[in-house]
Amino acid sequence: MYKLLLVGDSASESQDPLSSLFTREENFGPVLFARGADEAAALLSAQRFDAVGVLPAAGLKSAVEACLRAASSPLPLFAWDRSDIAQVRDVRHLLNRLHADYYDQPLPQSEMVGIVAGDLVRNLLNGSLKDPQTAPRWLRMLRSPIDPDVPCRLYDLSMPQGEQYLGGRWHYGENRLESALCRSFFHQGDPACAYHLAFLDHTTARMLAIPLCGPVDSFDHTDKSVLHVIEDVKTYLDLDILVTGARTLPNLISAALPARDPH
Repeated sequence: MYKLLLVGDSASESQDPLSSLFTREENFGPVLFARGADEAAALLSAQRFDAVGVLPAAGLKSAVEACLRAASSPLPLFAWDRSDIAQVRDVRHLLNRLHADYYDQPLPQSEMVGIVAGDLVRNLLNGSLKDPQTAPRWLRMLRSPIDPDVPCRLYDLSMPQGEQYLGGRWHYGENRLESALCRSFFHQGDPACAYHLAFLDHTTARMLAIPLCGPVDSFDHTDKSVLHVIEDVKTYLDLDILVTGARTLPNLISAALPARDPH
């Protein structure tokens, strides 16, 4: 059962309707309500929660977020609406994903936040995300370092020997190769950006470079880094990668492909 902390101000209405809105949905236990950031901080230090919601009109989001940062807490933070049942279900879906038992042993939630954030961007790039707006919405709730609102750089990649490479030399599947290329090569070559790569098939891929410290004046350095890293990939993995296109996008959602037909 997920335990939520909802934060409002002293003038907020009773918590009873809020509790019933959440607890009548599957997987939510009793909801606690804090009036103000100080009361929220006290509850967060004394009890375990799975997510925190803040009433937007109360103007408390920055203060509550500061409490979470001070405690190095990876808890999701969302702006809650007193009557939006769709939002309640959205929070539940995100928590289900964060607590999914996909691995041999439990992972720290801070690590799961990174995994879920990476999956969101990859699925946005390859068209497997049914609702592309889920990506920026969940990234904000996760308080991910990936800012969905900054301009980013999209690269179209070709891997002429990809079919043979994935079927022969590389034995770990597409997902592991996507992760290895981004974490061990592109991000190491340019730590100022988060890199996310998604295969469209065995020979074509899309890669996004997202600045981690706010908007940048130019992506010239990023372009040079990508070309340099591609040479390293050839040296260490013997995998040929060609850049067939590159363009700057105003935000993350602009990189979305239309959702693919599952059939």
